[in-house]
Amino acid sequence: MIRDTVSILRVLEGGPSEAAGILAGDKILIADNDTLYQKNYASERIIKILKGPSDTQVALTIFRKSKNETLKIDLKRGKVPLRSVESYYMLADNIGYIKINRFSQTTYEEFESATKSLLAGGMKKMILDLRDNPGGYLSAAREISDTFLDKDQTIVITQTNKGKQERSFAVGSGLFMAVLVDGSSASASEIVAGAIQDNDRGWVIGRRTFGKGLVQQQMPLGGGDAIRLTIARYFTPTGRSIQKPYGSDHEAYYSDFNERIENGEMADEKKIPIADSLAFKTPKGRTVYGGGGIVPDVYISNNKSEEEQWNANVLKSSLVNNFVFNRWTRIGGNMKN
Repeated sequence: MIRDTVSILRVLEGGPSEAAGILAGDKILIADNDTLYQKNYASERIIKILKGPSDTQVALTIFRKSKNETLKIDLKRGKVPLRSVESYYMLADNIGYIKINRFSQTTYEEFESATKSLLAGGMKKMILDLRDNPGGYLSAAREISDTFLDKDQTIVITQTNKGKQERSFAVGSGLFMAVLVDGSSASASEIVAGAIQDNDRGWVIGRRTFGKGLVQQQMPLGGGDAIRLTIARYFTPTGRSIQKPYGSDHEAYYSDFNERIENGEMADEKKIPIADSLAFKTPKGRTVYGGGGIVPDVYISNNKSEEEQWNANVLKSSLVNNFVFNRWTRIGGNMKN
C-alpha cells in the first residue's frame, strides 16, 4: 500500500502477472467488486482479496500512471515462481558459474537443472556464488553439498540441545569447485561452504561469513502467525561450530558487521579475530577455525571506507527504489516530479 493505493513494486518473471501484462508501477484500483484505493487496508486483507485457487480469474482495474490511463485486466491466477538460482553460465572453456540467492524447497531442483546444462556445455569445475545468500532450508544445503563431495564424506553434523548428534554423509562423487562468500552469507550458505572447505573439495573465496550455526524449525501458531524455534546446532565436518557469540543484547549481535568495518577486517584479513583454541585440521592438513563465521581460504579485501560501505548498502536496499517510486514518474522519457 503506497499512500492510499495498492501499487505493484515488481513483477516476477514467468508469473501470472507478467502473462497478464501488468507492469511495475501499476496501481490496482479495483479487484472484482472490491475497491482497494482510499481504504488503507492492511496487507493481509489485500492478499486475501487478490489470492485464490489456481486457474481462477480476478478482474482488475489498473491505473498506469506512465500513460495516464485506466486498464481492465482479467488475470488468471497461477503458481508464482520464486527462483533461487539467480543465474548460471559458462565462464571459460571448462568453468561454470551458478549464483544462488537463497535456499528454498525448489533450490536443489533448480541447481540440478542448471548443473546438467553446464555439464552439457563442457563444465569440469564450478564457481558457486553464495554472496548475499542468507540461507534457508537445511535439506537444500545438504543436497547441493552432496553434489561436490566424494562418497561417505561428511556434509554436516547437527546436535540437539540434549546432545544427540546426527551426521550426514555424501553418496556420490562430485566436482572440484570454488565458493564465493561474504559477510551476508549465512546459515545454509555456511553449511555448503564449510562442507567444501573441511573436505578439501575446493576453495572458499571472499570475506568472513555471517556466523549462524543454529538450526531452526518454523511452527505455526494459527491465524497466519508462526514462531521459529531453535532446535539444534550444526557443526562443519571437522567438528567446528561457526556460530558467532551471542548474549542477551540483540542489537549487539547484529552490529557485528559494523565492528568488522571499524576494526579494519574488511580491508585486512590479519585483523580477523581468530582463536587458536578453535583450530581444526582438514584431511589434507589445512588449518580451519571455528568461531564467528567461516574464514575464506582466499581473502578478497574490501578497501571501502565505512561511509562508502554504507552508501553501497543503501544502494542495494529498497530505499532508493521506494523514493523513486513514491516521488517520480517517467513521462515521455523524462523524469518529472
